[in-house]
Amino acid sequence: MPQRFFLVSLALPLCGCKASSESTCDPCDTQPGLTGEAEVQLREVLAARRSTDYAAPFGPNPITVEDVEAIAWAAQGVTLPDVPTHWPGVKGLRTAPSAGATYPLDLYVVAERVTGLEQGAYHYVPANDALESTGVTGPLAEAVAQIRRDEYPASDPKVFSDAAAIFILTDTFQRTSDKYGPWADLYIAIETGHVGQNILLMATARGLAHRPWGAMGTDAREQLAELLNLSADELLDEATRPGCYQPSGSKALHWPLYFIGVGQKP
Repeated sequence: MPQRFFLVSLALPLCGCKASSESTCDPCDTQPGLTGEAEVQLREVLAARRSTDYAAPFGPNPITVEDVEAIAWAAQGVTLPDVPTHWPGVKGLRTAPSAGATYPLDLYVVAERVTGLEQGAYHYVPANDALESTGVTGPLAEAVAQIRRDEYPASDPKVFSDAAAIFILTDTFQRTSDKYGPWADLYIAIETGHVGQNILLMATARGLAHRPWGAMGTDAREQLAELLNLSADELLDEATRPGCYQPSGSKALHWPLYFIGVGQKP
């Protein structure tokens, strides 16, 4: 996927940390800078990035599985596979920076009109650079849109109903709270922004329209987690999940935070 070099380069010049045997930061001092041509191309992608009109439908044509794979890799792809993370036994730094290499985010994809990919919900597995089915198949975009309409009856969320694919960032709070305690909420929110921008930039590089969306309430997020099979059998209590993003008593193992609809330009 030739577009990947755009997103790999974003975090490296900004890190400023030094490599050491105990560090899980990106070893910035060992990374080469951008070539002049690559910088020009990166600037072009940054300048071209614009969210499309939320009231307008996406174009009717499908996107490709290669589009989905490229965007998923930009969001959570592994760039330094041999570097340890905060998780025991897990290696691989990713395209976006993460506080202490805790990597609390997971990426799910609702494939609605994707050439080469069956309709349904998928989980991106960074270690394998692969999409795995959640077991939920068939058209889902309209069901996601209806969850939003039930919450706000006057809304017409084309960001969901007309998207060729919906990228959903979720978090597992304790991955970061185990290390950072009450700071975890802030660090997860910052990381969500990093990853979301990578998604938007890769969509732009591939000539696709995109619309980020964060406005869904607690009940809608719970319903979405159930729809996409992100839920556990037992309730998660406040001791397990003390953060402000998800109330105690939730069943969502991976709590939906941010939604990005992608499709052809209208």
